[in-house]
Amino acid sequence: MSLLYPFVAILGESLGKTVDKLNFKKNHILPEQLIFVIFITMFIFLLLTIFLIDPLFPQVTFELIVLILLVVVISFAQNIFDFKGLNIKNLSVREPIKNFAPILASFLAYIIFPSEHEIKYVIAIILGSAVLYWCNSKGKFKISWDKGIVYLFLGVVCSAVLVNIYKFGLEFISPEYLFIFRVLGILVLLSFLPGKNLMGLNRRQISFGFLSGAVYFIGFLASLYSISYLGLNFTLLLFLLGPA
Repeated sequence: MSLLYPFVAILGESLGKTVDKLNFKKNHILPEQLIFVIFITMFIFLLLTIFLIDPLFPQVTFELIVLILLVVVISFAQNIFDFKGLNIKNLSVREPIKNFAPILASFLAYIIFPSEHEIKYVIAIILGSAVLYWCNSKGKFKISWDKGIVYLFLGVVCSAVLVNIYKFGLEFISPEYLFIFRVLGILVLLSFLPGKNLMGLNRRQISFGFLSGAVYFIGFLASLYSISYLGLNFTLLLFLLGPA
């Protein structure tokens, strides 16, 4: 059963990003608007999930507050960078750049967590990322530094740091509460973001945003369970299937 989690996470992330790109291209939704619709959707599903599962509420400590603040701030930045980059660049450009995220994340995990001292996974992640980079680029991929590329690289760095914070947090908080604290915090920060006006959105823009929010919800929750049960580096190794 545990091995299903990373594959569900991969499917959720891949489907979500494809729907998002269609929403940008065909419906011309703004990144700030799309993020808001997605996180409202995930919040609704999280309320239903917590009501049904009823996980144990974590003990509120100073360390937990710091952890949640880190998750919210870095995740907020990661989403802004990634969605702005995706709005400018195609998925064919994003995916080779995204391949750097598991390498950085696995090195951080190897340094920080004794339980992640599996050098075979680190080597496999590096080799797998190199193969995917070559396959995606077909020898023609050249980075032309512009605003979109910078956004995507900044999103990669934030993503690599985030998964290690998730790994640490899951040692004393359930995936559901880690998820809902993240979503609530980002919704609060989004409320201060200019350009998020939802009143002018049409039915197609909202429908596409709701669909991607639903699959992101399933995918992200599955990724937290995968990290918790299978370990971070093993999960990152399987996540290399995502770009394909």
